[in-house]
Amino acid sequence: MQWFIDVPTRRVIRVLGFALGVVILTVLAWAARDALSVLVIAGFIAMATHRPVSFLASSLPLGGRKLAAALVFLGLGAVATLIIYLIIPLIITQGQELIARIPAYIESLRSGDSIVSQWLLRFDAFTRAESLLVNVFQTIVDSAEITISILGALIRNAIGMLFVVLIGFALVVEGPGRIYSAERLLPIQPRRHFRELRDRVFRAVTGFVNGRLIITTIAAVLTYILLAGLHMPAPLSLAAVIWLTGLIPLIGNTLGAAIVLLVALSQGLFITVILLVYYVCYQQIENNVFDPIIQSRTVHLTPLTVLVSGLVGLMISGFLGALLAVPVGASIRATGDYYFQHRRSRSPMGSSAPG
Repeated sequence: MQWFIDVPTRRVIRVLGFALGVVILTVLAWAARDALSVLVIAGFIAMATHRPVSFLASSLPLGGRKLAAALVFLGLGAVATLIIYLIIPLIITQGQELIARIPAYIESLRSGDSIVSQWLLRFDAFTRAESLLVNVFQTIVDSAEITISILGALIRNAIGMLFVVLIGFALVVEGPGRIYSAERLLPIQPRRHFRELRDRVFRAVTGFVNGRLIITTIAAVLTYILLAGLHMPAPLSLAAVIWLTGLIPLIGNTLGAAIVLLVALSQGLFITVILLVYYVCYQQIENNVFDPIIQSRTVHLTPLTVLVSGLVGLMISGFLGALLAVPVGASIRATGDYYFQHRRSRSPMGSSAPG
């Protein structure tokens, strides 16, 4: 028996047109991925700062939203400047001290009788390390291209951040008015759906921001207590490093811990080993307890979804993808939940029969 399915030509054209539109939009989005990244980051910044800006605007005598947004962004800029001011001198001074101590470390390992020293001598690791260091330092000193490329990257990143801040400021000032104007163009029923969906996505993004702030603050406070107890130099600056890098989910604290361990090497191997053990233990606790529980409660995602979202974002777009993966996933989850909930409410199967 043969079965024939009669598909209307109009439906075929509609499906093909939809597929072609998806392909075209994908190509255009890939071509404009840098600009879209700036817009996405600015949008998340605008949503994250919407509540403090609205609260401050309602508290001001004139109720000016522009003034409130300017004060909030100036405050964030002051905090970022303070963190950079604390971090950059520390990295330079401790890096110089670490480089100066490297020959002493190599010599102590060479003259030691430990298993590690014997293993390194057996494979001629000391000679190779010394030659590698000489080549690296000589390359850094002699190569002007490296300096130019670093300066170029810094300038590009600075310009990109400037655009992000300006667009975010414009969105937080004009965004609510534009959204309300667009809502008034919709019929009453779609307007209600749009507002509910908008509120769900907004709660997802703000929940992610609040969750990351809680987690990274815990990590920074614990790091400061430990570093102060070990009499490490500039414990507040190192805690600021942990706080700043901790904003990146999944890998942020690992990156911050690597920076702290590099600084600890200039103070001796004993302190470095203590910090290494602490960070290994804390990383396991955060990744398996703090991060999944807090993020799952603030963005309403399961712990597995949080981990998978961060990993996928990291593979797609590096640090930026890891930073935005969880709020994007939460927004998609909120949109999908609302769609299926609304569809079930309209379905005859979802409504109870009158009894």
